[in-house]
Amino acid sequence: MHLKGFILRKKKISSWNNTYFSKANVIYPKGINELKRLIKLLKKENKKYLIRTGACSYDSKSINPDLDTIIISLLHFKKITKINFVKKIIEVESGVLISEIIKEVKKKKLTLYSVPGGENITVGGAISANAIGKDSTPAISSFGDSLEYLVVLAKDGAVKKISKKNKSFRNYVGAFGMQGIILKSGIKVK
Repeated sequence: MHLKGFILRKKKISSWNNTYFSKANVIYPKGINELKRLIKLLKKENKKYLIRTGACSYDSKSINPDLDTIIISLLHFKKITKINFVKKIIEVESGVLISEIIKEVKKKKLTLYSVPGGENITVGGAISANAIGKDSTPAISSFGDSLEYLVVLAKDGAVKKISKKNKSFRNYVGAFGMQGIILKSGIKVK
């Protein structure tokens, strides 16, 4: 398979619990513009795709059903872009590992709410699955509850910043990328 201008890497992938395995064609876009161009090309060629970065999805949630379904990895989207220690909000790209955030905020004696277990869980994956974890509170019982805003690549190709007060915000949390691709998020820390 060939997609003009993109390198497809053949890989063997598995679910986190090793119950599902597949051979896959994986693409690693290096930025938002490249990702937008890739999505536009995939739509034009009527190709299906999945987002898979941290490889921690349970069962078959991020396993491609066939070699025609492209796996997009947001491995290059791994920057911690802003830290506001006064408001206790950290902005990160979706490919950042939860463990990397914890190391960074721990320097200021802070941590995350509802920390999902597993060293390779990405922020985008935790949001897409609305993961649960330790240090939950009644008000913040899942990872999605700790979010202040999302920056997404919507289905229409537009990059949008969506506040948690916006009606469409919950369409992205726990949606496994079906509504669009999570690019960044603002996360409460404590």
